[in-house]
Amino acid sequence: MAKIKTVTSTGLALTGSGTIYGFVCGTHSSGTLKLEDSIGGGQNTLMSTYTLPTGAQVVRLPKELPFTNGLYATVGGSGTFDLVID
Repeated sequence: MAKIKTVTSTGLALTGSGTIYGFVCGTHSSGTLKLEDSIGGGQNTLMSTYTLPTGAQVVRLPKELPFTNGLYATVGGSGTFDLVID
């Protein structure tokens, strides 16, 4: 069953393995999001930097993205990202 992990700043969102399906961003200011299969950043890129258009967004990824080490999120600007994970 999918869960939600809220991310508001750059850092390790989850440790261990899982799958990300998409994310919801209710509010942001010049928001960007990059996701990596890593515990410290700079490793296996899952999703290159995504720049959000103005307004709230629901982003369903074209395919599920599995990660094995952990999920590291790089947040640009400001915003609240609710990651949909399993």
